[in-house]
Amino acid sequence: MNVQVSNDYRIVQGVYLVGYGQENDSYDFKIHKTHPDFKKIHKGSICLSFYQTKKDFTLVPTFVRVEKVYPDNKIVQLKLRNEQESRNQLVPIAKVIENFDYEVLAYINSAYCRLMRDNNTLVRYDSEKENVNLVSAELGDKYHLFTEVRRLRKSGKSIRQIASKLNISNNTVIKYAKMTAEDFTKSIQKTRLSKYKTFILDKLYQNPEISSRIIYDEIIQNEGADFISPRQVSRYVNFLRQCAK
Repeated sequence: MNVQVSNDYRIVQGVYLVGYGQENDSYDFKIHKTHPDFKKIHKGSICLSFYQTKKDFTLVPTFVRVEKVYPDNKIVQLKLRNEQESRNQLVPIAKVIENFDYEVLAYINSAYCRLMRDNNTLVRYDSEKENVNLVSAELGDKYHLFTEVRRLRKSGKSIRQIASKLNISNNTVIKYAKMTAEDFTKSIQKTRLSKYKTFILDKLYQNPEISSRIIYDEIIQNEGADFISPRQVSRYVNFLRQCAK
């Protein structure tokens, strides 16, 4: 079947920025040449689009970080042709957000952590095992320290004064003072998974062929970590396997 493909689109690859951080899976998006932001979009752009999964898309608006802009017109043509033949629609870019404030993501993450903490406090109690998500609360506390350090530094307080006021070390003050909101958001994703590094390495040592899904299920069963997804665990398991080679 001959499929007519238009040259009027630009195709980009990006990842979603959601409440718990940056997702691991990437997706393709399209933007039409008549869009005012057609020439503005580039690698690193933060855009507004719609949330999707590998199976479907939704009408929920979501932030996207562009990781790649396909420069080769042949690749663009191929992806557009595949869209028509497979009927798997490429989700459009709604808007390129210039001068995006990464502190917005830090606030969203903080709200997410508090939401998970409060939810677990209210409903996640088992008579045999208290299953409160302490990690979410811990991350919320870290964000509070991060914002307080930045606020106090801007007000002219010294590192020693801030450390004394917040009851933290000078090194912690220095670390947070140097971090941007974007750096803090990225560190949340790393912290959330590295907590289970030893547990995962033990599983891989016992059975090198164990599937990431089994590891994910055991983490959920043993740790109650319902804020991580199977895809995140799969990527982290593959990363640890590569490091072990």
